[in-house]
Amino acid sequence: MNIIGHGVDVVDECRMTKIFETMWALVRTNYYTADEIAAFDTNSNNYRSLSGKIAVKEAVLKSLELGLGNGVSFNQVSISRQRNGGIRILLLDKVKDRAETLGVENFLASVSYCDGKAHASVIAVSG
Repeated sequence: MNIIGHGVDVVDECRMTKIFETMWALVRTNYYTADEIAAFDTNSNNYRSLSGKIAVKEAVLKSLELGLGNGVSFNQVSISRQRNGGIRILLLDKVKDRAETLGVENFLASVSYCDGKAHASVIAVSG
């Protein structure tokens, strides 16, 4: 296994909750994929999970040496849970193209929550 890149990110859950509550229509289409939105239970107000997804998405982009803009957006990275609780990362469009160019075959990802923050670490690997 070879490490291609590593990205980390921290998201303030309180700040994101305010954004979700005031701009949900805009955020849902620009930050999340249709599958992520379908999996989100709007009755649970599980903003913690949504904040964690943003942290993982940003860490994925960093691991690929990408930033937002120039055709790259958060909704080109889809985050879900595997049956064993691990994080599944699916790439789309320009983000997928970048990963293929770098030879990325998989991601090792973790997200933790502490003191109102979502902390994510993502390692892009090949082999």
